[in-house]
Amino acid sequence: MQGWRQLDVAVRYTLADAVFSGLLVTPLAVLFTVGTEAIIRRVSIDHAPLTTSVLLLLAAIAVQFAAGYHQRDIAAWISRQPEVCAEAAARVYIYVYAIANVCHYTALDELFDVYAESDEDGGLQTALKLLVSSIVVLAGLRCCRNVIGPPLYVAIDTEGTESVVETSTLFGVEAQKTTQGALDILATVIAVETSVVLHWIALWRIYDVIIFPQHDWLSALISWAVGYAVVTTAVYRQSDAIEMSKRLEDDPLPVKRLVFEDAYIMAANAGCVLVWRGWWLFFEGIIYYFPAYCRDGISDCSLSYAHFFPFVLLSLCYTSATLLSKGVDRVGEVTHGEGVRFPIQFFSVYFSEDIARAKDDSDAGRQNRETARSTTRAGRQRKFSPAREDTKYPHSRRYSPRRSSPGSRLVDRNSFTRRQTRFED
Repeated sequence: MQGWRQLDVAVRYTLADAVFSGLLVTPLAVLFTVGTEAIIRRVSIDHAPLTTSVLLLLAAIAVQFAAGYHQRDIAAWISRQPEVCAEAAARVYIYVYAIANVCHYTALDELFDVYAESDEDGGLQTALKLLVSSIVVLAGLRCCRNVIGPPLYVAIDTEGTESVVETSTLFGVEAQKTTQGALDILATVIAVETSVVLHWIALWRIYDVIIFPQHDWLSALISWAVGYAVVTTAVYRQSDAIEMSKRLEDDPLPVKRLVFEDAYIMAANAGCVLVWRGWWLFFEGIIYYFPAYCRDGISDCSLSYAHFFPFVLLSLCYTSATLLSKGVDRVGEVTHGEGVRFPIQFFSVYFSEDIARAKDDSDAGRQNRETARSTTRAGRQRKFSPAREDTKYPHSRRYSPRRSSPGSRLVDRNSFTRRQTRFED
């Protein structure tokens, strides 16, 4: 406890944010995705995989496009509602968009299975090709930061809930109902969001092939251990990466900073996918071996619980927006090392005033300690320096032995002896 108090206040809140993101937000986000995908597969894809996957992909793109195209109207409508209604409307928007994201992922994942079904290596070569292609596309569009997910990403449901609806686009066209705006939103959904999904699918399939494919629980444990190790290292070395990015800003070749930030983000995201895979295998095993039945004892309610429970809990924690994957976060648009800073701030946001106050107090205390230290040092120098003889006033009070203290007469033995001799005479 003493060591925890000795840490800098910003470091303490950063550690709290990392634990909150890694051990609460991430498992809930994975559980929501597991339940939603299982429901989608049971309802639609299991009957006609290829046709249903294509229709599901088109439906997901349509919902994402409509949300971006009408974002101003939706935000204006939410802002006119009372506070409670605005909060509820924002949660409904997040819920619908999150389902569209899962549909987008599920459809592309099923299409990958159909395409790589005949591969003898389990789809490893296809996954490697897809991984390289997605990296090239995202790096060319300067959108590598979009691949980051929990536990290296936490989105807070802000009080001005209309900001949840706002979506950045690939070419930065102003959000208006124009042809250019529509094409920009469509390019964002198809090029950026689809490339991000394919990047995750490719990494996931590579891990499926190489990490104990015949032993699910052992594979989950290895994914957890390696994934959290990579994520922890990325967060721990974040300050060094920020300093490196700042130094590269002055480099005559700006591409060096872009390459460094892309490589750092991609390496950290590899750990994110491992963490997700570990939790995914864990929750799938729990649902399979310990199903939850309704009162009739027949209907399996595990998927319904896995779908609704995490969303409700994330909403209560004001982090349901973490489920959203939308917009564009371009590499190189921010400076001062912010391109490699992971957005995991939760407690740091809510207690920002306390952090600023603690920093001011620590700075003031440090300044007072430095002042006291310099004063002590100066006093020591005066104490051990040779006395200066006063030649102008040799009989001044400074050199009078009788004026050293008010009680000096009580200890003057010579004076007492002279008075005693005079009395005897």
